[in-house]
Amino acid sequence: MKIFRQLCIILLIAFVGEVISGVFSLPMPGSIIGMMILLVLLKTKVIKLSAIQETADFLLDNMTFFFIPAGVSIMATYHYLEGFYIAGVSLIFITTIIVMAISGLTAEYLSRCKDRKSSDKSYTE
Repeated sequence: MKIFRQLCIILLIAFVGEVISGVFSLPMPGSIIGMMILLVLLKTKVIKLSAIQETADFLLDNMTFFFIPAGVSIMATYHYLEGFYIAGVSLIFITTIIVMAISGLTAEYLSRCKDRKSSDKSYTE
């Protein structure tokens, strides 16, 4: 029952994000709005991490499973890509490099912030 409650919380927040996106005709997907709402609720401690931890961990651990429908859609509609192979491969290559660079820079920044916090704590003690 605990897992069901956690899933309901996550799905409700995702639904609210979709509703906000649809009602206000925002150019941002509802799923992103839902994630931002979840972030705000977790940061303000309206929802405690323990209230969704197990289900969130399960969903993150099995995230690759959720990419299967997108992959199948691409395979089913590949004929639309005919004549754009070089552009498509170039786009994939460039965006992969950009994502890797941004992910690396973000990880370095967060690591430095963590190191500063731990050094500040040891300095004050």
